[in-house]
Amino acid sequence: MNFKILGSIIISLAFLFMVGCNQSQKEKDASEEENQEQTEMSGQAEQQDVGEVSDEELDQFLAIIRQMQSINQSAQQEMVSSLQSEGIDVQRYSEIHKAQQSPDQQVDATEEEMRKFEEANQKIQQIQQEAQKEMEKKIKAEGMTQSRYEAIGSALQQDTVLMQRLQEKMQQQQPVGGGMGN
Repeated sequence: MNFKILGSIIISLAFLFMVGCNQSQKEKDASEEENQEQTEMSGQAEQQDVGEVSDEELDQFLAIIRQMQSINQSAQQEMVSSLQSEGIDVQRYSEIHKAQQSPDQQVDATEEEMRKFEEANQKIQQIQQEAQKEMEKKIKAEGMTQSRYEAIGSALQQDTVLMQRLQEKMQQQQPVGGGMGN
């Protein structure tokens, strides 16, 4: 198994979770945007000075990431099912969503497609919020704060020694003869 790829996947999941936290906060209430910016700024300050990351924290982080992979897979399956039940395929949903996110791009969709998109989008947001809550519970259950989790995730992107330590732990915990398609 290529642990550099797995390491990248883990970091991607960590950042998807962090982005999901930020997006769900903004979607919940626009007035909380100011608080979110303060949280992000304090998170950036912590990112710059993460301090020493213990072996125990890396074990916790790895356990959280593995649980998040499972939550993420379930949520993705649920989202695809929601799209199918609304009669819109994943690619078309993505095209409309991308067009809506870009201010200089016009959404090219029929009224029917937009109705399906909006209904599917509401379901997807609900699924994402539920997955987000579940991920937050997993972080707490592992005995880590969300800010520390985010700080370690950010540090892993920048600190090759820390990433190497995480990869070594992944190898140690990898079942003998198991893994994902070597």
